[in-house]
Amino acid sequence: FDVLPKIHRGEKLMSTRISRPSHPASLLANDAEPDLPGKGITIFFFVYLTIEYMRPQDSLPILGIIRPALICLVVLAFFSITKLRSEVFTDRSIRLFIAFVCVCWLGIFYATNNFWAFQYSLTMTMHLLAAVIPMCLIVRTEERLWNLLAFWVSVHCYLAIYGLLHGGRGPGSFLADENDLALALNVALPYAYFLRNVSGISRFYRMLLLGATLLFAAGVVATMSRGGFVGLAVTTLLLIYFSKQRIRNLFTVLLFGVIFFALVPSEYKEEVQSINDTEDATRTGRLHQWGVGWDMYLDNPVFGVGTGNYPWRVSEYEIRSANYDPSAALHGGRAAHSMYFTLFPELGSVGTLIFFLILWEIWKKLRGVISPTVGATAIQGDTLTQAAARATLVSLAAFLVTGVFISVLYYPPFWYAIGISYVISYVATKEK
Repeated sequence: FDVLPKIHRGEKLMSTRISRPSHPASLLANDAEPDLPGKGITIFFFVYLTIEYMRPQDSLPILGIIRPALICLVVLAFFSITKLRSEVFTDRSIRLFIAFVCVCWLGIFYATNNFWAFQYSLTMTMHLLAAVIPMCLIVRTEERLWNLLAFWVSVHCYLAIYGLLHGGRGPGSFLADENDLALALNVALPYAYFLRNVSGISRFYRMLLLGATLLFAAGVVATMSRGGFVGLAVTTLLLIYFSKQRIRNLFTVLLFGVIFFALVPSEYKEEVQSINDTEDATRTGRLHQWGVGWDMYLDNPVFGVGTGNYPWRVSEYEIRSANYDPSAALHGGRAAHSMYFTLFPELGSVGTLIFFLILWEIWKKLRGVISPTVGATAIQGDTLTQAAARATLVSLAAFLVTGVFISVLYYPPFWYAIGISYVISYVATKEK
């Protein structure tokens, strides 16, 4: 895991609580925090994240036979269930996540397609028990938080390089599509950007993180995703807003933006400019699908039509529409192409309310960590938790904006942010 930043020996890692020389490679060490899980669970956790994002089993068929993802899933889920008495389960955002998963499972009983309702509910349960809960129980010290974030940046560096070498596509699963890869890179970019400001890392590793930031932006360009571009633009503006030195960073971003846009292919510029084309088939098609999703929600306002069931009800609502054209192709089996128009019709007002309550809880946690220094012009660097909190807030904004154009409700980034925000808040509390 010691891939990106290292701390100079003899320097502290961001907190006066660490009195010995710190080194981020100590993820598997016996930290001072009591009741930390052993090395085995930690390894299972990181192997699971590696398989989830990097998809090595798609390139190595033998891994498909061994099923390492399933093994890790079972071990981590069992570990999470044995920790039901942990204070993690008393956290409000975790309880809301559990409630959201319950709403997903409830949809099986009234969904048109029970199989896909089951599959998506199972996916959400995996996010909870194999990723978020283990993360909250494993990453409970500054050094472990540092290594988690360094690992996160490293994984997305691989994804960006993979996309650059494969026509903007990711390695598979929820990252196979160009739009999905663009979203993942937008979500990761703030971590590379803000970790540069953590006290105690060398100039060399600051440059590595700057390179990772530019690599992520280049990966978004390689996807040729218009939604990805919108997400990248919003992310860039929020990077400036949440920086401690806004004016300096504004000019830096503008300089890099001018250079970057001058170097991007003309095809990408044309693709971005087509956002303004009101006759664009993709644009009109998505607006149509969003309208159908809204009709679906109005018809099922409480619990929705069931998890993962928009594609199986869309044709029905198109035929029932007053604007139905018998000669036009129906959209049965197609996603809503929007996180929000997946959320509203599939999980109704109950699921939507829980989703935004989770978002509010994350906001409160992270804002509390960084509020003393937001907008400050001090030259000194951030603590790790401050930098991580800034990064997570901007990362969430990138997800919410890019998700307007992509059906990513059941993808990991938003749900993993619950665990990351919990860890940041927990470690920040220990610093005080």
